[in-house]
Order: sequence, then structure tokens, then C-alpha cells
Amino acid sequence: MLWKVDLIRHLFTRPRRKGTMVPTPKSLPGEKSLVGVAGKGNVEKKIRAAVSLIGGFEPFALRGKTALVKPNVVSYKPSPTTTNPEVVRAMVKILYEEGVKKVYVGDMSAALYLNTISNMEKTGIRKAAEEAGAEVTAFKDHGWVEVEIPNVSVRKVIVTEWLSRVDFIVNLLLNPSQEVVSGNSLIKVNLMIKKLRLNISFITHHGKTPK
Repeated sequence: MLWKVDLIRHLFTRPRRKGTMVPTPKSLPGEKSLVGVAGKGNVEKKIRAAVSLIGGFEPFALRGKTALVKPNVVSYKPSPTTTNPEVVRAMVKILYEEGVKKVYVGDMSAALYLNTISNMEKTGIRKAAEEAGAEVTAFKDHGWVEVEIPNVSVRKVIVTEWLSRVDFIVNLLLNPSQEVVSGNSLIKVNLMIKKLRLNISFITHHGKTPK
């Protein structure tokens, strides 16, 4: 089976090199994360509204930088198992509007479904990303680096080289109760200072939609 070939190649033949030590994350004021939640409008409006609640895109100084948008492409199954392609489209569009020079959309599928590009095509993520101007990539087709992480029990990990190839990372997280993004879904944005990263979650909300 093709996934077995890909898995063996990933485990035993991908080049590995030493990476730089992962810096200790900088603390935010009061050692608290910044979180913004928005629930009105289309996907793009929700993202912009949520980010505005934590200070907007301006502090990131995105103009002229490169960005990686990491959706969840765990398999070939549609949303909510994987990220809704319209979320990917909106995020890529916003990044270019904010002055990002180049946007990449990448992930690596689970071992049993290891053909990430094929999975991106089946879920519609590749089409949405490319129509918005991004270049798609599969982590398994690129190098891996070994990095040290201070102050944790697991001191060394192997990560994709893409984490050091771009200036800015947007991680599109899946919430366990995620639905296809609609009028009663919320967008939650969490800012992490290390590597200028945004974690964006899409949460099904059954109560009153916040203003």
C-alpha cells in the first residue's frame, strides 16, 4: 500500500540535521495569553474581528514576510475531520492583504493516510489555498531537523524544517465540536509570542452569539 511506502520513507530516509535550540517562549504582560473570540459575519470578518481584540495584525509587522498556514489535513475526510477549506482561503487572503510576501499552506497527514497532497485535493484545501495565491506543501517531502527544547522532560524532538523557513506561522486548530463554519460558529484566536504564531480555533457555539 502506498501509505506504507510513504511511512517507511518518512521514518528511515528523510534527512535529519541539527537545528537551533527552541527559545524559551517570551512571557506576555502578566504571563497571560491573549485571546480574542468573534462570532458575527463571514469567515474572513470573524478572523479579523477576533484578531482585532488582541491588538490586530499591525504588531506582527507582516509586510514583506513569509508565512506558513498550517491546516489540519489528518486524512482525506472533509470538515470537521479536517480544516474547512473556506477557512484556509480566508486566512491566506487576509495575510496577503496584510502585506505578506509569500504564503505557504502545509501539513503532514497521519501515517495511515500518508499522502498529504492527495488529501489536500480531496478535502478541497489545495484548491482553496491555490485560488487564494498560496503554495501548498507536504512536510514529508522536505527536511527534518532535531531541536532541543529547554525546561521540559522531552529534551529533543524532530520537527519539519518549515518551522524555521518562514517568519510567521498560523496554526488552524480543530476544536472537538467543530462544524462547517456557519453563522453560529465562533472564531477564537490565541497569540503565542514564540515564532510570532497565531493559533486559530473554530468553535461551535449554541448559545447567544457575542457582539
